Amino acid sequence: MAKHGKVRIAVRIAALAFGGYLYLCLAYLIAGLIFYALVARFGPEFFVGAENVVHDDNGGCWYTNPDAILFWHGLIMLAEFALTVLIVWIAVRRRKRRHDFEEQS
Repeated sequence: MAKHGKVRIAVRIAALAFGGYLYLCLAYLIAGLIFYALVARFGPEFFVGAENVVHDDNGGCWYTNPDAILFWHGLIMLAEFALTVLIVWIAVRRRKRRHDFEEQS
């Protein structure tokens, strides 16, 4: 009986680790999409600085400051994390409130 409990705990830990890794991967990918959407809207000079943008003859541009790109990715990921925490907190509160309401009835 104790062996099954240990396996169940190990499976939960593995599922949480996999879920956390998947969340980080999705947050990074979505941060990249949001970053490039913001660059398309406001221009690359706004985000990485005009001195760090090189325009080529084909109409594209090259960024020469990866630190600024990483900073904006991190900032966007931080906002995503805060939004996730807020949504989970609201969901837990609503569930607890519904549970308390059902107990009173």
